[in-house]
Formats: sequence, C-alpha cells, structure tokens
Amino acid sequence: MVTYKDYPARVTRYEDGEYRWECAVDQEQELGEIMLAMKICAGILIALAIYGFFLSGKGFLPYLLAAVAVVFGICGLFWLLVLKGKGRFVQRYEMTDEYIRFVGTEKTMMKYEFKDLIYVRLLRARKAIELKSKKGTAVAFTDPEDLLMVRDHIIEHSPATVMVRYD
Repeated sequence: MVTYKDYPARVTRYEDGEYRWECAVDQEQELGEIMLAMKICAGILIALAIYGFFLSGKGFLPYLLAAVAVVFGICGLFWLLVLKGKGRFVQRYEMTDEYIRFVGTEKTMMKYEFKDLIYVRLLRARKAIELKSKKGTAVAFTDPEDLLMVRDHIIEHSPATVMVRYD
C-alpha cells in the first residue's frame, strides 16, 4: 500500500509502471475552493433568510445581512491570513497508461480515465494541465520541468478525438 511518504515532489516512475508525484496547488485554485465554500455558506444563509422572513417578517433582514457579512469576513480573513501564498494545499497524483488519479483521502480520490477525456489544456503560467472529461474538469499541477512529460503521456494514451489546447 502506498503512503503519503511515497509521493515525491518530481514525477517518478515506480516498478509497477505507475507515475507518482505531489505538487502544491496554486493560489487561483485555492481561491476557487474558498469561493465555493463561501457560495455554499451564502446558499445556506439565503435558505435561512427565506425561512426567517416567512416566520418573522421584515425584522429579520438586518440579522441576516449581519450574518452574511460575518461569514464572508471570516472566510476572507482565513484565506488572507492562513492560506494566501503558502501553498498549503498539496495534491497527490498517480498516473498509469489508462488514467490519472487525484489522490486525497480514501473518500476523495478522483480518477480521470484517458479514454473519457474531451480535451487537455496546458496551462504553463499555472504549471498545470487541465483535463476535461465526461465526469467534469480537473487541474493537475506538476513541477515545471515535468509539465510537458505529463502532458505528452496523457495525450499519447488518449483517443485521437481529444482536443489539445495550449495557453
């Protein structure tokens, strides 16, 4: 069984033919995840607002606005003080000739099979490769020196119908 200690910073091929590496997620990805959390909180607050409005009328609105401001303020401060520029989110990857797997905990593994890919986009500025498949979109981050090798491996094992984009 592979442990987190077995994931090097550079793309490394193991005896079983699998490539493994880990890389810090960039700030744009971090901000996107924080914004997703804020949108979920806002959705919950809006649902509570509708519920509260029907129960108590217009007197509930100032409390709702205060709660929204507090939630967004806490999320924003958390991102600025704790996460911004720290590269705290480290993603681990496994790649074979059939798929690339984004490894988190056991419940958060995502596997993108190359046969299901719609397009592959090289994002040089972000040191990443964007994969779009039938399941959704994912971004794989690599060391800049390994970026082209990973992209070429994905394209080589994907169907000929996969669109390749360069940014």
